[in-house]
Amino acid sequence: MTPEERNTFVQTPTSINVQRLKLIVPSDTVDLPYKSIGLWVGKNGSIKFLPVNNPDNEPVTMDDIWNVYLPIEVRRVFATGTTATVYAWVA
Repeated sequence: MTPEERNTFVQTPTSINVQRLKLIVPSDTVDLPYKSIGLWVGKNGSIKFLPVNNPDNEPVTMDDIWNVYLPIEVRRVFATGTTATVYAWVA
């Protein structure tokens, strides 16, 4: 994903009804135990995740991202391929 594409995809969570923000402990095999309505990527790095409707063999990887909100419902954040600090926005 190019920086230009990423800029059209990423937004700031100004009008989202977020009840909790939880630090994600990445796992290559275990789905998140709660519904995430988005991700907040804090520390610079990469993130590899599975959107809720993607099959297990179709993860998404984003490199060199930081300090952004990704409005994506995810079911898993992988340990392998994730170097950024990632939080889940939970409704």
